[in-house]
Amino acid sequence: MIADDSVVDAAFKQAGVLRVETLEELFDCAKCLATQPLMRGANVAIMSTSGGLGVVAADALGRHGLALGKLSETSLKVVRKYPYLKGNPLDLGQAGGDPAVYSEVLEALLADNGVDGIVIVMVFWAEGLERFIEVLEDMAEQ
Repeated sequence: MIADDSVVDAAFKQAGVLRVETLEELFDCAKCLATQPLMRGANVAIMSTSGGLGVVAADALGRHGLALGKLSETSLKVVRKYPYLKGNPLDLGQAGGDPAVYSEVLEALLADNGVDGIVIVMVFWAEGLERFIEVLEDMAEQ
């Protein structure tokens, strides 16, 4: 409460502490850290149903010391099959809710050595949201 915030931020960064601003963030971080493996690096792929939200997510990654992963040639072959996909972040809004597209792109990213983590941003009104959730559930079971 009385310390200079920049000093606290620097000490936390040096010690590897994740700083949260709200109680909700605290619980979200705790749940994520308790249920997910740690990433081996800082390279992240973003899948989004909105190009704008993909950019917002990319900016947030940068603020937290993460980077957009460079997609491998194998992943790019999958991406290039869909002319509306330009790269990372991947704007899947034009996929029209096609679960086959979501599944194929996600599988490519999961196998990509240049990607250490994946952020999925889906707006609740996105076409095919339910089908994409089913794809995620199926992949999680595997």
